[in-house]
Amino acid sequence: MFLLKFVLFIFIVGFFAVLITAWSFYNKVRDVSNRFRQQHTRQQTSRHTTVDGNVIIDQRSPDKANKKIIEDNEGEYVEYEESKVES
Repeated sequence: MFLLKFVLFIFIVGFFAVLITAWSFYNKVRDVSNRFRQQHTRQQTSRHTTVDGNVIIDQRSPDKANKKIIEDNEGEYVEYEESKVES
């Protein structure tokens, strides 16, 4: 009888230990997820301060902010000639 009570006690303690560990793991994952979401929303609004103190807030999406302004087939060709430096 004592052995049965002891095994039942160990089972209950183990069950609660697993339950507390699972709850703790769930909270950690939820906290990390919330931090990630907060950082992601901060990155979408870019804020820059210029030298003279003006604040520039860019609310464009990262795709629009990183889009090339000048196409590859546009531009100006500058002709140059290399010269050797004699020493």
